[in-house]
Amino acid sequence: MVHIFIVLTLLIKGFCSFEDLEMDKQVEQEANRYSDVLLLDYYESYNLVARKVFGFFRYVNQSCPNVKCVLKGDSDTVINLTGMEKLCEIMPDNNLTITGYYGWDKPLRDLQSKWYTPYFVYPIKTWPSLVSGFSYLLSGYGIVPRLMNTLETKTSFFTSENFRRLWEDILFTGIVRDLSEIPLVHNTGFHWGNKPDYWWHEGKRIILALETRTDCTESCSTEYAWNLVQANRRENNFSTFSSYECHLQTLREVPDFRNSIGSSLVRSQARNL
Repeated sequence: MVHIFIVLTLLIKGFCSFEDLEMDKQVEQEANRYSDVLLLDYYESYNLVARKVFGFFRYVNQSCPNVKCVLKGDSDTVINLTGMEKLCEIMPDNNLTITGYYGWDKPLRDLQSKWYTPYFVYPIKTWPSLVSGFSYLLSGYGIVPRLMNTLETKTSFFTSENFRRLWEDILFTGIVRDLSEIPLVHNTGFHWGNKPDYWWHEGKRIILALETRTDCTESCSTEYAWNLVQANRRENNFSTFSSYECHLQTLREVPDFRNSIGSSLVRSQARNL
C-alpha cells in the first residue's frame, strides 16, 4: 500500500479592515495560482482557533477521510516534512493515535486570565492529557471521521460558543480525543525554543517540528528554526523536497461554519452559552 502524506495550508479570512481586505485579495491570488490554501469564511481571532482547526478537520473529513496521516502545524512552527513522512510510515495503519509533545494542565479560574475557563463550560479540575498544539500528527485510517463524530455527538461544540472558544489542543487532542478513546504518543522530535530535541529513527536523530515562540532565550526567530531544521535534513541526507506532493481539491466548495451547524449557532450566540 502506498501512503500519501497530505499537507494542507490553512488560512482564515477576515473582513475587519481595509488592510485585511488587501490581504484577502493576495491570499486568493495565492490560492488560485498554487491551489495550496484552504479558504474558510471565518473571522480571524485568538478565541476562534478551535473553529479554524474544526474547518481543517471538516475539509479532511469531507474530501479525504481515508488518509492514514494528517498533520496540523502552526504558523510559528517549522516542520520537517520528510521526517513526518517517515513517522507516518511506521505508525500502525489501523491503530488510531495522536503523536506530539505530551503534556497536561488544569483549567484557570482567574477572571483576569487570558485563559480563563468558567466552571459551567468545563467543571472538571484537570484537562484530559493532551499534546501541545504547535504541531501534532493524527495517524490511523479513519481517525478524523472518529474525532468529528465524537465532536458532534458527545460535546457541546455545535451549541455552545464558549465551548468553541476552548484552546484547540485542549479541545481536540484532549477532550475530543479522550472521548474518542484515542491514545496519545509522546515524541520529543516535536519541540520548541532554541534547544531542539530529536526523534531517533534508524540510527538518525530527526527534528520533526520546532516551534519558535515558547521558552526561547535567544535566537528564536523562524529563520533560526528553519536553519536548524535544514541543517538536520542535510545531516540525514534528506532530499530537497518531500516524497509526495498533493493539491487541495474543491477549495471554494467548503461550506462556512454557519451553514455547517445551521441555526444552532445563532441560538447559542443569542443565549450567550
